[in-house]
Amino acid sequence: MPSKQPLNLPISEILFFFFIFTSLAFFITIYILQPSLSGRYTASATEQTIGIGFSVTNISRAIINISSPRNNKIYFSNLSLRLNITATNYQSLWYRLDTGQNITLSSNLSLFNATDGNHTLYVFANNSVGLESNKNVSFTINTTQFNIRFERFKHYNGTTLQDYTYDQLNNISNFSLVIGDLGKIVFLSSFNLTGDFDSNNLLDLDRYINISSNLISINTSALSHINVPSVLTLHNLSFTTPRILKDGSVCSSSICSDQSYSGGTLTFQVTGFSTYTSEETPTSSTSGSSSGSGGGGGGGGSTSGTNTSKTTQPSQDLFKISPNYAKLIIKQGETGKSSLLLSNPGKEPLDFLLEVQGSLQDFATFPSGISEYSISVLPGREVGIPLSVSIPSGYAVGLYVSRVVLRANGATKEIPLAVEVKPKVSLFDVQATILPEYKFVKRGDPFHVQINLFNLKGAGRFDVDIEYRLVNSSNFTVVLSKEAIAIETQTSFVRRFFVPPTIDPGMYFFYASLHYAGNQQISFDIFQVTDTDTYSSDVLLNVLFFFAFILLLFFFYHIDHLILHSFHPHKNLAVKPSGYTKSPKSPLRVPSSDHTLAEQLRLLEESYHSGLISKRSYLADKQSIEQSLKRKNNP
Repeated sequence: MPSKQPLNLPISEILFFFFIFTSLAFFITIYILQPSLSGRYTASATEQTIGIGFSVTNISRAIINISSPRNNKIYFSNLSLRLNITATNYQSLWYRLDTGQNITLSSNLSLFNATDGNHTLYVFANNSVGLESNKNVSFTINTTQFNIRFERFKHYNGTTLQDYTYDQLNNISNFSLVIGDLGKIVFLSSFNLTGDFDSNNLLDLDRYINISSNLISINTSALSHINVPSVLTLHNLSFTTPRILKDGSVCSSSICSDQSYSGGTLTFQVTGFSTYTSEETPTSSTSGSSSGSGGGGGGGGSTSGTNTSKTTQPSQDLFKISPNYAKLIIKQGETGKSSLLLSNPGKEPLDFLLEVQGSLQDFATFPSGISEYSISVLPGREVGIPLSVSIPSGYAVGLYVSRVVLRANGATKEIPLAVEVKPKVSLFDVQATILPEYKFVKRGDPFHVQINLFNLKGAGRFDVDIEYRLVNSSNFTVVLSKEAIAIETQTSFVRRFFVPPTIDPGMYFFYASLHYAGNQQISFDIFQVTDTDTYSSDVLLNVLFFFAFILLLFFFYHIDHLILHSFHPHKNLAVKPSGYTKSPKSPLRVPSSDHTLAEQLRLLEESYHSGLISKRSYLADKQSIEQSLKRKNNP
């Protein structure tokens, strides 16, 4: 009887047949079984229909009420205006500003921006049967009439002044200011906020109101109308029994009252404003003047205490600042804004002093209104500091690099502040982008930059001059090259440059400047010059993918041999194939009809020497094959 031949299927064929089988099963399920079952159940339901019924429902339209913005009012802010509505009996809700696009509302509250001038805002709603309702309000935006600066407060859960009209600001009530988990002011009386505008129609709350760590202060000389009875709250205090200080001295009960303290939060009421802090109540009988030993906050250019810690650890361990550089693109005559995040990972409060140094010093302002700013940050806390840069109208187009210097507890850290000043009106535009794989480059090595040029003037061919430079945070400049380029509508190309081998490692700005007939346009990108081999994440990722691919091929190679081995059991190696003919003259000679065992022996040798099988398996299989050969030749 013929013996069974081993099944020899490579893994590629097995996967192929598996794919064909699953695809066929999917096709049968989706296109044959499902329509058949669906039709059968539909027919069954149709056959059981025995009557027709009618129901009458009272259908009412959606009701809409717009509480903000208010109808026929003037607003001083054109950014983040609040749309606040109430609606009932609606299924979908959307709005439109003037003749703009419809915007779907997912809730009753949304924010929108608008330009100066008169506007009409429409709100629409429909009910479950599609009946549509609408309501509208008209309002005016006038950002030139007056301006209120309150960037430090607008991101927290206090009063959102941009939602107030000029009439409301004349007699504002229920007014509160909050700075995160540092403190809060709730004003108990109404007052006229417009009475404190300066000669430029500016009300600078950021500059004259300071809420920071263990400190609340209002400059009543600049904000006289806001000097009303209020409730103050100081958070994250570490005292056991705190007492309140006014201008560094213990506050009398006639001014500070209704004090409560729980869980590090101190709340008290004051009759008017000055500078309020707190400290631990002394256990001795000594009292009176105090310096606010509980730690104090800065902001608005003032501090109420000094951090007496003797720590001299490096700045990267003592505190952190992010991002590691500030980049702004500003047109002539406009203002750009950025934000810095200060982190105190230590165990003691830190008093920070920030300062802008360099060519942008006269144009940069912190919430203090100047280029210097002080603030105290509690342990384990992060504080965002807004930074604004205002460029005069006649300022020259170009790249200006300055420094933001941060000092705390004897440690100093600097980050670059780079401002790209663009012309108010431009005939051309240029974009310079360092390719991602060259964000870290060794001194003396090449890097590639993508240059895009755009002709904003219109049709025609123009010859423009381009200059390429490297600039660091100290305004050290290296001219790399210059060239003339012909441009019609737009053009793109890649240029190769070399990092000068003698420059210092650090952060550098690649700077492309386009010149044509007295007009200039610029663009820059940032990269790091290193002194050691540094590889970008993209390069490392490609290397990892390459090795993963090699391992995958090796895995499938092993699986293929394991599957083949499973179809060739050891016991089958000794089975005599059909057509076997004995030859008595050559005991170890394998006839041509029995070449299978010899071939198996050869494959076994190759598998062992290639490391695919262990020595134990090799010896066992070899012995089995040799015994089979001997039995065939010596029965």
